[in-house]
Amino acid sequence: MVLVMLLNMGYAKDRYQSLVDEYRCMVCQGQSIADSSTPVAVSMRNQVKKMIDSGKTDEEIDQYFIERFGEGVKLSPIKSQKHGALWLFPGLLFLWLVRTVLIKFRNL
Repeated sequence: MVLVMLLNMGYAKDRYQSLVDEYRCMVCQGQSIADSSTPVAVSMRNQVKKMIDSGKTDEEIDQYFIERFGEGVKLSPIKSQKHGALWLFPGLLFLWLVRTVLIKFRNL
């Protein structure tokens, strides 16, 4: 029983660290809440700990912070289909331009 409790404490500590490393301090520029000592970052870290202790999943914690601060709270971009389309557009535009140039040169 004691071993299980110690393993769970280690897991919770690792989980806490990975979560605070992925949220952006909303006051600092480009710093995670793990690296910041601002009152906002301290409050966010405390909220993460409180939510872990209450049994929230990582997804629920993500949703909580995204609802309050927007998608910019995550240091790594959120992967979604609309973001994929944004990355695809420049490549398609480049291919269209190359095609147009080749057609123009072929017609000379």
